[in-house]
This record gives sequence, C-alpha cells and structure tokens, in this order.
Amino acid sequence: MSGAGASNAAVTPLRAALDKAAGAGRRIDFWWRDDDAERSSEALDRLLFLARSHNLPLVLGVIPADVQRALADRVGRAPKVAVLQHGWRHLRHNAPDAKKAEFGDDRPLDAMLAEIDAGAARLRALFGDRLLPGFVPPWNRIGPRLAEQLVADRNLVLSTHSPGAPGSSGRLDTHCDIIAWRTTRSAIPADEAFTLLADEVERRLAGASEGPIGLLTHHLVHDEAAWRLLDDILAAIQASPASRWPDPKTLFPPGAPGRSS
Repeated sequence: MSGAGASNAAVTPLRAALDKAAGAGRRIDFWWRDDDAERSSEALDRLLFLARSHNLPLVLGVIPADVQRALADRVGRAPKVAVLQHGWRHLRHNAPDAKKAEFGDDRPLDAMLAEIDAGAARLRALFGDRLLPGFVPPWNRIGPRLAEQLVADRNLVLSTHSPGAPGSSGRLDTHCDIIAWRTTRSAIPADEAFTLLADEVERRLAGASEGPIGLLTHHLVHDEAAWRLLDDILAAIQASPASRWPDPKTLFPPGAPGRSS
C-alpha cells in the first residue's frame, strides 16, 4: 500500500474487507471512471500517468460536442484507456429549482436521442474501438423514459453514481466519488473513502450487491489532496490478491446490455 497520504487506520476497513474476501476465495472486481474530458491537459497527463504507474484500466467519460482531436491523439498513445460518451454538451436543460440534468424527462425524447446519436458518431470517428457501448449522463442523472430507450433499443449500458445500490441489468455504476462536491470541492476524508469502499466489498460478500465496484474521479478539479487520495486508494486495492480489474470491454459488451459480475 502507498501509505503516502492515508494512515493505516484509514485504510484498515478496506484492507480487512479484502482480506476477508481473499480468505473466502472470493475475487472482487473494480473499475475506474473519470468524467468531463474534452481536451488534452496537464491534469489529464497526470491521470494517465497514475493509471499507467498502477497498471490499471481507466475509462474516460468524454463530452462529445466540443471534444478536441488532441484528446483522441493523447488517449491513442495511452495503454488500457477506454472512452464512454458523457452526455452531449454537459449543459443543464431542466428547471432552476430541480437538480441539474442534461437528459432528464424535460425535453422531447427524439431531441435527446438525436443529440446522443450525434455525440456517439463524433466519438466513434475520433476514438474508434476505444469507445465503449455505454452512456454516462451528466450529473449522473437521466430520465426513466430515456434510460429505458437507451438500454432496450440502443443496447447501451448506463453508468451513473449509486453507492449502496444492488446493481441491475443494463447498468454499470460507480460507488465512491473522491470529491466532496457540496462542501470543500477537495478530497473526501480518507477514512470516509476507505470505509465506503469496504462497505461495498462487504455488500458483495453478503450477496446484497453484485457487479464491479466503481471508483469515480474528475481529473480537472483535483487538488493535491485528491491526487494523493486517489493514489492511496489505487495502491490499497492493488495490494490485495482478492482484487481484480476487468478489461472495460468485458464490462460493456457490444449488443448485450448488462454488467459482468
């Protein structure tokens, strides 16, 4: 384990949960999604370096409307990096008093599907087979009508953020967001992050949840505390023989909505 930022006490719950899994002969799958990519940047380079240094697969949620070719060129040089469509422009389209959403049920279904199709075509042209058959709605919110259409008719896997959720067909969600959006907009406390991840491991051991445990990051807003926490989390997971990081292509199989577990 890294130990560079997180104390042994903070890491202990996750270490204990993974040791329990190893003792039971269980493997716990993890995956990592980072949102809001549009262009190449120093922060992106740091993210890719971290993924490479831990030898882990990374899935970038890319906003398609204004994505730059430089991002595709940079991703093309990075091993183990895949891409998911992250909305269209990441713009709000609902009432000011509602929680932010670009793809809620406030707009005509055909208009939203047209934007999603345009975004998918743009990303496919830039990223080729790095693009996975999935959709990440901005702010992790999507209207139920559109969600059903994307899963049932477009064969897409939806990815939002839902800690503690049991998992469901056509979904591959994240469970630990390392940013405290409502308060400091810096890293959440280390003990909170490791306890949350430990709880997700325990839920899978108990059969209350299934599917990979998802880590959610946003490289463009990371301060040094967030980078340290992320490094410590990745190191802690990697240190356990019970942990496994499937190839994202197996988690988003073409033409077959659902999760691998």
